[in-house]
Formats: sequence, C-alpha cells, structure tokens
Amino acid sequence: MNQHQETAPDEVAQVIANYTPRGIDLYHWLSIRDFVQQAVAESEPPTADEARRRMTLVSALAEWVGYGACFPVERRTVFDLDLMGEFIDTGNDWTPKVRRMAQGRLKTLAQRLNPDWPADLPEESAYSSAWDPQPYSAAETVALRAWADSQDTAERRASAQVLLALLLGAGLHSHEVLALRVRDIEVDDAGVLLRVRGQRARAVPVRSDYEQMLIELLTDAPGEQYVFAPEQSSRRSGLVPAFVAQSNPQPGLRPTARRLRATWVVAHITAGVPAPILVRAAGLTNLRPYERWLYTLPEYEQDAYRQALRKHTKDAP
Repeated sequence: MNQHQETAPDEVAQVIANYTPRGIDLYHWLSIRDFVQQAVAESEPPTADEARRRMTLVSALAEWVGYGACFPVERRTVFDLDLMGEFIDTGNDWTPKVRRMAQGRLKTLAQRLNPDWPADLPEESAYSSAWDPQPYSAAETVALRAWADSQDTAERRASAQVLLALLLGAGLHSHEVLALRVRDIEVDDAGVLLRVRGQRARAVPVRSDYEQMLIELLTDAPGEQYVFAPEQSSRRSGLVPAFVAQSNPQPGLRPTARRLRATWVVAHITAGVPAPILVRAAGLTNLRPYERWLYTLPEYEQDAYRQALRKHTKDAP
C-alpha cells in the first residue's frame, strides 16, 4: 500500500478504540482516554498508522497537561500554544527530527481542535518561532521593565513586575507562574529561593536584580495568596497572555511567557552556568530546545581559554 493512501474509516476507528499507551499510569489513562479518543477521531487521521501516531502524541500531551501542569484536560488547555511548547520542552528526550514531527502534528491538531486558537498570531509569537522562542535583547529587557512600570493601576503594575520576576528572574514555566503562592518564596542570606511544586518540583534561585519585589510580598501578603495576579481566582492556562493583552503596551513590544523564560535560560548559558545545574533549575531533562545557543558564547581571552582546558578535574582519566 502506498504510504499516502487512505485507510478505511473502520480501520482508523479500530486503532483509536483499541489503543493503549505505554509509559502512562493506568489511572491517568482511564481519566483522559475519552478526551484523547474524541480529539483524535475528530482530527480525521487519513491512515491507521497516522491515527496511532496521533493517539501516542495526544495521550502524552493530555497526561502532562492534566497531571504535570495540573490544568483541566480540555481542548482549550491541551492544545494551548504555551502549554504545548512547555510540553515539548520538558517532557521528552526526542531527537531533533522527532521533535519537528511532533511540532507539526500538534500545530495541525491545535488549529483544528482548539476553538480559541488565534487566527493570526503576532510576529513575535508566530508559530514557526514559538517552539524555540528568540530571547529578548538587552535593550528589549530594559523596555520590558518600562512596560511593567507603565501599567495604569498599582495592582496591574505589581502583577507585571511579579511576572518579570518569575520569568526573567527565575525562568519558570507559565503554568508554574500561575500555581506559585507566597508561601513558596523563601529568603535567606544567600538570596531568594522559589519552591516550585508539582511534577518538576525544585528550588529555583531568583536573579538578584529581581528579588526585591518578591521579598516585599512576604511582608505584605498571606502565604496562601497567589504570587501573580492574586485577584484572579481562576488559574486558567490563558491568564498570562490575557493579562499581557489587556496591559498598556510598550511601543513595538508585548512580552510573551516563553520568550521571557528563554531569555533567562540563554542568559545562564552564555554566563557559563554548568548544564546540569541549569537543567535542574529550569525543570528540563536536557538543553536540546536551546541547543543553538550552547555554542554561541563570547570569545575567551587566550589565557582564560588555556586555563579552562588545562585545569585538573578530579575524575579525569
């Protein structure tokens, strides 16, 4: 059979009905199975093999959204741009080829299945670049601080400043921003530490230039209060982009969560933070999403270059 030839609909339906994923907790699968089957069926895969691929991908994505990011498993969240990007970043040790194939399938599925999918994404979050967002430049970072300070109420200024502190200052994922509470902020002589909970539980040190806003929260807010946009009781996945969309814009610049986080990651790469430390703090399994920046480092002076490579390491052969 030609690989592009369509399969009989009943064969596709059989694959969808009988599919059982590997590597997913049985309880999790039973809770998301109906959603996955309905979504894949509605996407109308042309062949049984394609149906199987989509079942595998959507099962993994839905489990991560429901049990990793802790959002309701529904089309607006499972096929949300930021959450799909975070899933690609955090949950898989894929080769670049497999990664690109997964991205293409997710784009196709999201466009068809998410009723809130934006018809015309702005340039800086165009889908072609949203998987591996470009970090903000130093000048753009200055403009982002001005954006936060320019909001027209004290409440919105505070939320904008906190958003920058959690994304530019600590590199959190957007779903972690929404879940963080004041009780998760710790201050000691070494600075500010964020206790991130959930599937990627970890402690993340905050960059020193973003600490003060978070320190002030400890004296002014109860421990149960959400750190970002505490007036919003619903912690829906679109809260961060909705806040930005309703904010006073800085000319030519509206921040996006994944570009802010990418700026934090790439800044640490270029500063020479060891990969194992950065991977742990970022809640990643590897730095593959940021591979193109790993080798784009400042030129070293000859003495520093030689010293770094000559230095004795304890376990070297």
